[in-house]
Amino acid sequence: MQLPYLQSDNPILNQLQMKWRAILNPALEVSIINGIQLSLSLVRGPNTINHKLQRTMQGFIITDLTGPAVIWRTQPMNQTTLSVICSSTVNVTAGMWVY
Repeated sequence: MQLPYLQSDNPILNQLQMKWRAILNPALEVSIINGIQLSLSLVRGPNTINHKLQRTMQGFIITDLTGPAVIWRTQPMNQTTLSVICSSTVNVTAGMWVY
């Protein structure tokens, strides 16, 4: 993802756009920023989760839990699937940021 460049007759605006793009475009390429927040109801044991990224998942962060649980990935993150299998120690509702 990159910031668009809109050509203008105003040279100051064009210069500002180039400066902003030089600063912000590298930050926008970081995969953790281009993630999706999921709300999940997990059961004890393995759970198949569609991560909805339309690309290979790089990782995840648990953002919320409704109870004491441990959640871990039980399969490698690969390029051939748009889902990941995670296991939970208990039935729990979780928030997960996938990137």
